[in-house]
Amino acid sequence: MKLIYSLLLLTSAVVTLVQGDSRFLSSKAIFTGVDHSDHDAEFDKLFEDPRNHVTATSSILDVISQRTEFRPKEDGFTKDNEQFLSFKDEALGFESFIRKEGTAHVLKLTGGRNRLKEQIATVYVPLAGGMKADVAAAAFVEQIPESTKKTFSGIWTLVLITIHGGDDNKVSVDLSSMELKISVNDNGSVTIPDQEVTIAQGPFQVSAEVLERESTLYSSYYPKVDVKTLLDTLTTPKSKGSDHFLDAWFSESDHSCETKFQSKYAHRQSFYRMSQLRMD
Repeated sequence: MKLIYSLLLLTSAVVTLVQGDSRFLSSKAIFTGVDHSDHDAEFDKLFEDPRNHVTATSSILDVISQRTEFRPKEDGFTKDNEQFLSFKDEALGFESFIRKEGTAHVLKLTGGRNRLKEQIATVYVPLAGGMKADVAAAAFVEQIPESTKKTFSGIWTLVLITIHGGDDNKVSVDLSSMELKISVNDNGSVTIPDQEVTIAQGPFQVSAEVLERESTLYSSYYPKVDVKTLLDTLTTPKSKGSDHFLDAWFSESDHSCETKFQSKYAHRQSFYRMSQLRMD
């Protein structure tokens, strides 16, 4: 009976993932500025020396992404934004990250894809010394395919993570996202209806003082991860030779979207059971 009950729970969870609201998430991570990090530095020097703080920041964010299960490269195209919201909340609450005033910009989108980039650029606030607003806007828009399966009509969360390394070794980060409705017609063409959307930004400055003070503790807890590796981890991959990663994600050779979510759920359930056994 326990086995049957467990199977019913698993089946129910998979159905919920597949047949729930049509919500999707795509993420892109970008680095600007300079990285003075010594990639051969010992762990304690990673946090103690300000020149290494781009790598130190990447190492902390990588662990936070693991704890919150926000792993766009591993998970591919996801069905919800809960992991990103958890990742953002934990990062903004981390003791070494000085949270700046966040912004929420409301936009009334008109003119579809052609005007989307222009409209985002009018409100996006770049990090000091970081990429320009029009570049950030382009990074948002390029995550939307020009054509895909009709299955992907729905509410999309577009995530843009920017990390900036200054000449003075100061590091700043912005965790931004926007939700918008995307429609796909019978021919597979993607359109963006007129709508009201909100772009939420979550900027913070990395405290060199706290990193240096806690260098011994941090070096024992945060494995070294360089910024290039982190950007790769936090970016939803596109498939080679495909217009967009969705084509590969939903291809018949991959046994459909449903199998993807079923495999992902089963893997995490297995990991959870192993964790429980270790705790016992």
